Amino acid sequence: RQALLLASAPGRCHRYRIVSMNHAAIPLDTPFRRLWRVYLAARVVVALLLAIGSVLLAPAHTQQLLPQLAMLAIYGALAILYAVISQQPPPQRKVYAWLPTIGLDLLLISLLEVTKTGSYTLTPLFGLTVLFAGTLGGWLVVLGTCAYITIFLLMETITATTSVLDLEVTQNTVQAGLAGGAYFLVGILVRLLAARVERETQQGLRSAAAANQQEQVNALILQNLPDGVLVVDQQLRVHNANPAAMALLQQITAPVQLQQLGQLPAWQGVVKQINDTFRNGEAISSD
Repeated sequence: RQALLLASAPGRCHRYRIVSMNHAAIPLDTPFRRLWRVYLAARVVVALLLAIGSVLLAPAHTQQLLPQLAMLAIYGALAILYAVISQQPPPQRKVYAWLPTIGLDLLLISLLEVTKTGSYTLTPLFGLTVLFAGTLGGWLVVLGTCAYITIFLLMETITATTSVLDLEVTQNTVQAGLAGGAYFLVGILVRLLAARVERETQQGLRSAAAANQQEQVNALILQNLPDGVLVVDQQLRVHNANPAAMALLQQITAPVQLQQLGQLPAWQGVVKQINDTFRNGEAISSD
């Protein structure tokens, strides 16, 4: 909100008029709000796909299938509830605000990976979490997510065997470390790209708001000019006319039709000057 000061000096008296100029609200998070809704919907879809995959991959007689389905049911219910009540992404700098989303996703994938019954792995699902953390969250959220994934991969590798000096364990540990480093790299790159998009979005919205404000200022100044002003195009269509012009033309309410005025002999010179201005691209003035 800004104030525009209009001053006029009739005779020796100075008259001032202060007008409030309103900025349009700048929705800086509008593009990311749509992505946030996609992320919330994707969590529900992933929970459904994981439930179907658990039924297809896990043997029906194992006792681990029911706990996994129970975890997925609880996760799906929480994901649906959060998608209903959440309208915009949490603040990027408040890490604890991301626990119901990124934190819950990490916990679910970890529990499913620990309680799995087959030889498959669910760790690639961490990539989706890193992607959304880097796109929507801040640096602390991204780095914290990647650090948790790396620690989990290393602990899973170490606890899988009793001998830490085994060559296979060493190779698996190195592989887990490389995977964690890859997650860090992806998270950092995604965060950098998201930060660049945020800066460009903010700059574009600020430019649009400045242009809108300048348009309001121009319109307000035009309305308060004592001289009559008509804004016309090359086809003699009037786009704007201030009150002084309407009063001089004795058209207080009716729209100005410059095409009709151009047919009058007194307006032939004005119409010619308008055409010459558009043709030559130069300002022309006369009495």
